[in-house]
Amino acid sequence: MTTIGHNRTPHLRPSPTPSISPFLFINKIPIVFSEDWDTGIGGGLWSTGLAIAKYFERHADIVTTNLIGLGRVKCSGKNTDERELNSWTQKSDENCVKREGLVALELGSGNGFLSVCLLALNASFKKSHPGEPPLIEKLVVTDMVDHISLIEKTL
Repeated sequence: MTTIGHNRTPHLRPSPTPSISPFLFINKIPIVFSEDWDTGIGGGLWSTGLAIAKYFERHADIVTTNLIGLGRVKCSGKNTDERELNSWTQKSDENCVKREGLVALELGSGNGFLSVCLLALNASFKKSHPGEPPLIEKLVVTDMVDHISLIEKTL
């Protein structure tokens, strides 16, 4: 397995070919995606990946709130149950010495589609909350060697 660590925002440039339109939007950031089945089974978009991406698109505010809460739990240094985790997402930063950006790992990314969706959430948060830590501090995207070029193209 090969890993690629990226600490950057998604490509916000126009698609390489004018005929390709955005697949979906995460907080008004267009996500451009094309499948490449020649790289193997990971070159296509799986239905589960599409379902998660659509959830990100339709519920970006909920996902963002939960990522903020996870950053606070990380900061608190204590283990929490689900009920307590839900209460952390609603608390202000005074309950935590410092909210930290999370480290995210996508195992078997295939084409990097979901990582780009997560980076789009991160980019829109950084734009609307200047001076605050990002939602995602570091993102590590992994897959087999034959998928790395497709991941790099997508990211």
